[in-house]
Amino acid sequence: MASTGGGSSYLVTFVGGLVLLTAATSWAFWRVTAGEVRRSAAEYKAKRAPRVVVPPPPPVVVVEPDTTPTWQPDPAAALADTVFMLRSQGRLAEALQALERWLARYPADSPFRLSAARLAFEVPERPRGIGHYKLYLTRVPDRTVTREAVERIVREMPADQVRAALATLMDVDGDDFVVRIALARATLQAGDAEAVERLLRPVPPRFDPDVDAMRLQARRALVASLPEAERWVAEYPEEPVYRLALARALLRERRGVEALAEYRRGVLADSSAQVREEMADAALMADSLEVASALLRGVLAEDSTRVGALLALGRARARLGDGRGAVDAFERVLALAPDESRFAEARGVLFEVDDPASTLPLLRRLVAWRPLDDVLRLRFAQDLERTQAFGESEAQYDTLLARSPSAPTQLARARVRSTRGDLAGALADAAASEAREPTVDAALLQADIHRWRDERALARDAYGRARRLAPADPRVAEGWRLLAVQRRRALASVPAYGSVARAGGLGDSDGYGAFTVRGQHGEAPFAGEAIVTVGAESRWVQGRGVPTRQGWGGDVGVAWLSGRLALEARAGAVQFEGSGPKLAARLEAVHRSAGFTARGVLAQEPAYETLRAATAVRPDSVLGGTSALGSISAALTPRMEAYAQADHVRLGDGNSRSVLQGTARYALAGPVGVLYAAGVATFGQGTLAYWSPSLFATQGLGLDVRHARPAGLSIGARVVPAYAWIREDAPGKPPGTTTSLQVNLSFEAVWRREGWEVGAFAGYGQDRSGTYAAGNGGLRVRATW
Repeated sequence: MASTGGGSSYLVTFVGGLVLLTAATSWAFWRVTAGEVRRSAAEYKAKRAPRVVVPPPPPVVVVEPDTTPTWQPDPAAALADTVFMLRSQGRLAEALQALERWLARYPADSPFRLSAARLAFEVPERPRGIGHYKLYLTRVPDRTVTREAVERIVREMPADQVRAALATLMDVDGDDFVVRIALARATLQAGDAEAVERLLRPVPPRFDPDVDAMRLQARRALVASLPEAERWVAEYPEEPVYRLALARALLRERRGVEALAEYRRGVLADSSAQVREEMADAALMADSLEVASALLRGVLAEDSTRVGALLALGRARARLGDGRGAVDAFERVLALAPDESRFAEARGVLFEVDDPASTLPLLRRLVAWRPLDDVLRLRFAQDLERTQAFGESEAQYDTLLARSPSAPTQLARARVRSTRGDLAGALADAAASEAREPTVDAALLQADIHRWRDERALARDAYGRARRLAPADPRVAEGWRLLAVQRRRALASVPAYGSVARAGGLGDSDGYGAFTVRGQHGEAPFAGEAIVTVGAESRWVQGRGVPTRQGWGGDVGVAWLSGRLALEARAGAVQFEGSGPKLAARLEAVHRSAGFTARGVLAQEPAYETLRAATAVRPDSVLGGTSALGSISAALTPRMEAYAQADHVRLGDGNSRSVLQGTARYALAGPVGVLYAAGVATFGQGTLAYWSPSLFATQGLGLDVRHARPAGLSIGARVVPAYAWIREDAPGKPPGTTTSLQVNLSFEAVWRREGWEVGAFAGYGQDRSGTYAAGNGGLRVRATW
């Protein structure tokens, strides 16, 4: 039952809905068609009714405006038709003008722009066509059109205009380099290899075989720098032409070993004589002398007139030590081109040959061939000087100066004369050269000669002139340094120079003793060689029955060198306790030369040290003495030396003493020599205050050992037995002359080095009468830095 009820409800609902939909549809249809139905019905009724003819009203004519546009053709199509008609009538220039008027209004119209470009080339107005092509390609990159433009430019334009025309299209060139390659080709045809290289630089290697060929052709004509040549080889390592370019660049950089290796690869591309000669230069630079010789001989076998190859062969043979081969090569040069320039080029290499007998004849022949050529004669004089033929060289300079005096020639002769030892002539020439033309060389030569002659004041003046002319010249600085060294060494030879500390004493069997400590400093504060000294000392003296007395003293002085003469003057005072100051002064002159020394002294000093008497120093006064001394030492023969000294003292008590002594030494072997010594002393009057014989004479024969060195340790020792004659006239002394056998011993050692000197001495002697003996010793230190 449930099932039946449900189905009935559904059916009722469906039927009701269908009825409602039908009604709605009918109503809608009626609304749409009701008017048409009524009109149709009215027309039907009118047809069935009797016809009544009603005359029509008069027609009313209404005129309305015509809004239909007038027919016109499309402008672009019209322009195309116009251009076509003008072209067909041969009126190309008018057709181009029509296109350009259109493009002036519509510049972005690319099709008409391309037409204008092509038409301009036909007119022909090619520059206008190039401009249209460029504008077209700027807006529409088209490789086909680019190639078209390039081809038309190359084909249709005069050769002298092609490069400029292509250059205008460079801005629109693409990554296929159509314009660039065409421009490079035109530039190559014009012979501008450097421009071709610049143009093709952006094009990668191996981009196009034609491009590679153009590169190669252009680069053959270029002189590549080393970085460029290295880049070429990196791009095309198999191409021998680029290897050759790299070899030449390396040769210019003087990198011979690398250049030779590249020439060996590059010679495959070019084995001409020129390349092989270059390769020989690289071999010379790389010290591959035999390789260079072989290459040059091959070149000369083909062409014996190549002067460059002959010169290079001469250099190679000279460096190999083949003097004859070198000279042969240069003789062939001079036989081919006997002029001064060729000779001058060969001359420098000839002196690498240690065979002046072979080279100088060439020069001599050239001078004979050109006797009035002063340049050639000057070369000859210089080469004679270099080969130490100084006599001939000076003669050549004499000829030159007689013919044409000049400052350089005078200086050259001065140099030769200096070498020959004619220092006076050299000085005259150098001074004349400087007077004509002040040069640092002339001033330096004079300064050096003055320094060699120990004329240091004149040397200082000349070095000063050189320094004013060339303050930075190292030779001037070296001259000043050598002069300073010489001055310092000269000053060091003067005992007053430097800092000296000395201590020494003497004691004898009579009870006398004296000890002195002295310090002195000598300085050369001025430009010359004057030495200012300041000294101070302490003294002690004692005797039998005489208490020890202490004294002190000081002095100032000056010492200077004048040529070979050394002078010293010193003045001061010595004072002992309980007594007033005593004047102490000394004037000394020493002349030294090779093998000879002369010395003179004038002094005022306390006399107690030479008298060996403590009684000479009394509580209220000090006995002094004025002395004059002279000595001479000389080397008589290579083995014989002699020394002689004389002095006279005038004592403050009225007495006087005169001494004459001398030695002669004969060298035996090595440091050992035989020494003969003799002396005589006499006093004016005898006194008991000190030993004062009226006669004291000795002579002895002994050994002298001496080992002297300028640096290091020097030692000396003497043993001299002597026989003495003594006569004393003092009261209480035995009358007559007595004799005595004596012995004197001495030893000294000195250690020297630059700026330092340390010495020690000691001695023992029986140099009076009876059992008298005395000993002495001391130490001395001197610094002269």
